[in-house]
Amino acid sequence: MSSGITVRAATPDDAGDIERIRVAGWRVAYAGLVPRAYLDAMRLDDDAILLRRRRMTTGPADVRSLVSEGAGGTTGFVVYGPDRAEHSAGRPAGEVYALYVDPGTWSHGHGRALLDRAVGALAGDGYRLAGLWVLAGNARARAFYERFGMAATGEEHLYHVGGVGVPELRYAMNLPATPA
Repeated sequence: MSSGITVRAATPDDAGDIERIRVAGWRVAYAGLVPRAYLDAMRLDDDAILLRRRRMTTGPADVRSLVSEGAGGTTGFVVYGPDRAEHSAGRPAGEVYALYVDPGTWSHGHGRALLDRAVGALAGDGYRLAGLWVLAGNARARAFYERFGMAATGEEHLYHVGGVGVPELRYAMNLPATPA
């Protein structure tokens, strides 16, 4: 892990920071990829924080969240668990549902630290594959995942946001078998 970065399990008290990072990440990373009006309408408000807190306290136990912290406080988060498609088909796959880092701390190792821990936890849970979906036009994120060792699988679908279908690509990597 990079120096000065701590990764820990997220708690409901982190909901405000998680939502702040999600909104900032969307506005920067998805500019030009999703409708501008949708990004402009995103707000960090009590309802979004309450919804995040509720998901964290009442969601499935196998869906987990981590946060990263640096000198300035909380810098990023990752949410991961069983793969929504692969797992339901009976194949042992995990999925990273969301990975966002505050744009002010991009390229400082926070995303890598979060992804390392999430993928390691998925492997520890016995999953043999880790996957995620990324916007096709998000070249920065795609390059990050490729450097991490993930590869595009050829699967794609449209993610509907703000009334527009935005192409997403599936990335995945094999995980090492862990001893029982």
